[in-house]
Amino acid sequence: MTISTHVAIFITDYSEFCADKHGTFAELSAKLLKNSGLQEEIRCYDVIKSQFPTDDELKDIKAIWITGSRSDAFADEPWILNLKTFLQDKVLSREDIRLVGICFGHQIIARSLGSKVGRNDKGWELTVEPVTINQDEEIQELLKDFQGQFNILESHQDIVYETPKGCKNIGSSKRTESQGFYKKDKILTFQGHPEFTKSFTEDALEMKLKDGKITQDAYEDAINVLNNNEHHGSKIGEVIVNFIQSV
Repeated sequence: MTISTHVAIFITDYSEFCADKHGTFAELSAKLLKNSGLQEEIRCYDVIKSQFPTDDELKDIKAIWITGSRSDAFADEPWILNLKTFLQDKVLSREDIRLVGICFGHQIIARSLGSKVGRNDKGWELTVEPVTINQDEEIQELLKDFQGQFNILESHQDIVYETPKGCKNIGSSKRTESQGFYKKDKILTFQGHPEFTKSFTEDALEMKLKDGKITQDAYEDAINVLNNNEHHGSKIGEVIVNFIQSV
């Protein structure tokens, strides 16, 4: 029996704080992919519980999307190390599986490729962030629907310190040099969250304020930026789907 080619979403956070109102990170990711035109079936794998695709399943996977997470991609928790090993041993050397990383996903792919990941000494990026696109010809072609810059919702205090070898940096913001990287026909990552909505981000900011992770001033500044700037998530979703499907 032939199984149709599918896209795998790797769950790296259960996102209980937002699931009832907004959906889990995996559900938000799947919604963006489908709304952006993805035709393939989507299947989720709970890699926190070591639920990785089998070798047979890998033969049928067109792309893997690794979600964001509140965990640190540079941490040595067993499930994070297992994910890194799986990427190194089973995915990165294959030419038939495309790899998409969002926030934590961006960082764990970079770590798996040997790049340093850690805290950003410039602090949080919390809201709509303008990203200046790299002038490289391949990056310009990838992001040709944007005029030198895109805006994306962010919620992170960790960064990738250097673009992995063999990849190209897609662009930079004021606080983060690596806002994603690209290897043609193989890897596409974003530090920001194209799948997030403004409503979700507002609730996430309130939670960070309540938990003491950000100050009242930082919260008010972030809300002001959120309310007065466009988020290009849907257009970035289309870029990702084009990357997945352009085989």
